[in-house]
Amino acid sequence: MSNLKEEMDFYNEAWKEDKTETAVGIHIIFPDGKHDHISDKLDLEIIEKEIKKLDWHSNFYQFIVVIKPGISMEVGGSLNGVDGLSAMYRNRINRVDAVIRTPPEDVSEMQKILKVFLMPGEEWRKKYEFNFTHY
Repeated sequence: MSNLKEEMDFYNEAWKEDKTETAVGIHIIFPDGKHDHISDKLDLEIIEKEIKKLDWHSNFYQFIVVIKPGISMEVGGSLNGVDGLSAMYRNRINRVDAVIRTPPEDVSEMQKILKVFLMPGEEWRKKYEFNFTHY
């Protein structure tokens, strides 16, 4: 039993070593797994510009906005006709993950999700339905 608990504790704390979960700002994970922290600012213009530059029809990306260490919204996937898109909220401090129930259909919808996520309060929870998991 203690080995399982130790493994779970390690998993629950491992995020602290991942810049895409700890560095506030805007991040992209590219199809090859490389990470780019493109901005320390939580700026809608930067999000719009950067998300539109990506070739969503040919590649699979993860576009992550971290509002404080451990709390983020990730949109991603591909419009290649196979993978589709998704959005996922993470709050590592409270050990909560949430996946959007109705996936975004296009890049514009992913932008809207991130825009609402950056609004004060938790407006994103009112506008979009997510399935929450507590671990």
